[in-house]
Amino acid sequence: MIVSNGSSITGFNLDDPGYGYKVGEVLKVVGITTNPLVGVGFSEFRMTVLETFTDKFGGFYLGQFVRINSLAPFFTGKKRKFLLTVTTLGKTDTFSVRTIPGSDLNKNNNFFIFINDILQKPGESYNIIGSQIIFSEAPKTNSKCLILYYRGSDLDVEIIDPPRTIKEGDSIQIGENISDPYDREQFERVVKKIVSEDIFDTFPYDSLGINTDSKKARPLRWTKQTRDRIINGVLYSKGRPDLKSRNTPTTKIIKSVEKNDTTIYVNNAFPLFMEDVGRGLLEELRDIIVLDNRTVDSAYVIASVSVASTVSSIAIINSGFGYQITNPSVTISSAFITRKDPIYNWKGTSGITTNYEIKSITYGNIFVGVGTSSLLVKSVDGISWSNSNVGYGNSIAFNSVSSAGTNTYVAVGQTGKIIRATGIGTGLSTWVECKLIDRISEANEQQTSVDIDSTYNGEFKDIAYSQFNNIFVAVGKTSSSNISPIFTAVGIGTTEFFEKNKNNKKNLNSVTNNSNTFVAVGDDGIIYYSNTTANNWNSVNSESKPSNLTQNLNKVIWDGSKFVAVGNSGKIITSVNGIIWSSQNTNTTNNLTNINYYDGVYVVLDGNGNLYYSLDLSNWEQRSTNQLNAIKDLIFVPSLSYDGRYIAVGSGATVIYSEPIYNRATATSSTSNGIVTSVTITNGGFGYSQTNIPPVIFESPKPNREKVYSIKAKGDFGTIVGINTIGVGASSLEFKLKSETYDNTNLGIGYSSLDKFGVTYSQLEQGDYFVIYDSNVTSGYALTGITTTTGIRVGTSTSFIDGLYRVENVSTPSSGIVTVRCDFVSVPTLNIGINTFYGRYTWGKIYDYQNRARENPKDFIVNTNNGLTGLSTAAEVYRTRGLI
Repeated sequence: MIVSNGSSITGFNLDDPGYGYKVGEVLKVVGITTNPLVGVGFSEFRMTVLETFTDKFGGFYLGQFVRINSLAPFFTGKKRKFLLTVTTLGKTDTFSVRTIPGSDLNKNNNFFIFINDILQKPGESYNIIGSQIIFSEAPKTNSKCLILYYRGSDLDVEIIDPPRTIKEGDSIQIGENISDPYDREQFERVVKKIVSEDIFDTFPYDSLGINTDSKKARPLRWTKQTRDRIINGVLYSKGRPDLKSRNTPTTKIIKSVEKNDTTIYVNNAFPLFMEDVGRGLLEELRDIIVLDNRTVDSAYVIASVSVASTVSSIAIINSGFGYQITNPSVTISSAFITRKDPIYNWKGTSGITTNYEIKSITYGNIFVGVGTSSLLVKSVDGISWSNSNVGYGNSIAFNSVSSAGTNTYVAVGQTGKIIRATGIGTGLSTWVECKLIDRISEANEQQTSVDIDSTYNGEFKDIAYSQFNNIFVAVGKTSSSNISPIFTAVGIGTTEFFEKNKNNKKNLNSVTNNSNTFVAVGDDGIIYYSNTTANNWNSVNSESKPSNLTQNLNKVIWDGSKFVAVGNSGKIITSVNGIIWSSQNTNTTNNLTNINYYDGVYVVLDGNGNLYYSLDLSNWEQRSTNQLNAIKDLIFVPSLSYDGRYIAVGSGATVIYSEPIYNRATATSSTSNGIVTSVTITNGGFGYSQTNIPPVIFESPKPNREKVYSIKAKGDFGTIVGINTIGVGASSLEFKLKSETYDNTNLGIGYSSLDKFGVTYSQLEQGDYFVIYDSNVTSGYALTGITTTTGIRVGTSTSFIDGLYRVENVSTPSSGIVTVRCDFVSVPTLNIGINTFYGRYTWGKIYDYQNRARENPKDFIVNTNNGLTGLSTAAEVYRTRGLI
């Protein structure tokens, strides 16, 4: 309530409008504090109801019930099992209900069974098995019986006529269960009676192969009866009267149908879409199927495979035609994949609780990784991790870690730090700092050497261990003394590293080895090599290196047959002996910072932490790691999982893993105007061969198909008995139409003329569409534009005046003749002649059907601009039930 300064209520809001009020009622508000100084001048606040809003409930549609034929005539007081039947339009059929496999629907609950007006309880009083009902107690003689089946709507239940198979007089033979060594095949026996849709009785059998286990699965052999039989005095004919031709009424649409249309205009619809022979067709059985009648052709494409074993492109050889969908599916065969993809299926790990960067990883008996702020991470399987630190107040970044044997780990990092730890079970000992030693020779007769502490305080970048010579080698950046020595140590248990190669003044970034040679690489293309002792290091001269090699080299590995070094600007060089090097042509200019190799697949990382792979070191394909952080190092461990496991680490304490899987290429397509216009590869896959190109299967165009439920239909057909040209400038024609009245019952077709169905004149109304055919009238123009008065084109006739027309006006019927007016852009001179036959007309309208939107409505396009030729390509309409 809003109260003014003058103590009057000037406004209010209704928080709850309430209910049950009537117009004219006066409402008062209680609980309002009043001003005692007003006295007798007090006036109470009141509201008068001027209008109410009322919702009226009109009811709801319960759904459809099927009345089952009464079982009362068959009650004997002893019989408990009965066959369910239903009679429709004088024809009695067995009634059976089946649920979709996996459905939780209890079909017993859909039956309402009354015995002597008492509703029976499903599951206790009766059970429904197939087309049989079994009562728990036999109903007494003369009891009343009412059975209703609740079928809901056509959305819930579909009525079908199952194909007829086994019949009385056929032979069946129960075979043996091959998994049961004691089971035996029975002799052939004869079917005596069809009990229900899935149950039949045979004449008594008491011979070989009887098995009392009702759940035992056994094969059944069925042989159709080929001759008449008399068994126990009863004739069993070989005839199969159920096997007869099925006549289904068919027509074509004459006007395009859109998804939201509530009317479908067809060439003819009445009476065959409403009637069976001599009787009406129940509305719930009047369903139709609209099916496109277009010629279609599937697209044909050919794939190309790159040297990276991926599908690199798909060429369109035949664009196909008739596609109704915008993105047909494309399937690239996986049968031609020759190997699994080790770096496709990246997944996250768990256990790390920090965001520091992991810079390097190695594997001994466990995974060990090091990184910034003295970060240490460990894992047994590469999936579940833990993190801690190696000391130094979390202030030193460690750039590389290497394993020796299975349980010794050595890491290198800033301020000249080299540390080592020993694996203990799944853990590590305390990290111990190794001593850096500068061994110098004294000038004396014995040429003895003296060990002093090294002054190197630069940043170590990499460390490698040679299992062949039991030697560690560490390299790094230049120190304060502007030198970048190489440090070596002998033995897994060593705690001392000795300074080598003091003359180098270039940053060294990586080191590796094979059984004969050590190789170190660094800035400005510097390369050093040494023999197995790693004592004497030599620089590779310019003649043995690729010309103009000035890029920083960031990582070097041995792949089993050659050394491979990668660097800035996409530079990749290789050497068999570590001395003579050659350059690789590549398709990348990125700064390459790391490389790994296993089983023919090279994997590199660039300066942004992106991952690429190649099979030949020249052609590189980028791969997603399914996360956003930069990757710094990766390792493949073949002993983990079934086919091995890649582990990758990086910024934000990222640890991910990937196990080899078959990576099938995928692609999408686009269409325009019914043809395929493009094919785009979404995943190139992996493991394909250039000599065995995988086939590509393109989705075939499917004609649009839609089922429409519970239709009504009207329409007629007949002859044109007159044509008049009217309107200023001859813009309209009048057609005099007379519906057919002939009677063809004598021909045995079974249908009388339209007037026998109450159609004594054409039922066309304003806005309806009809077709003229077999016309005997020509026009002065090659084409006749057929439009409405609003200028919207309806169609064009190309042969005589045959084509599609729209009714703009309808006259009152006279002597069975109706005159309809149709408008045009202009009417040419018509050559009508002196004949009394002008042509024929036909039309039909399907309407008042169930809401199409509940299913998946389709658009059906009709070419109305090419006369009857265009209409002949229109979608066809089928009645789902054949003529009875």
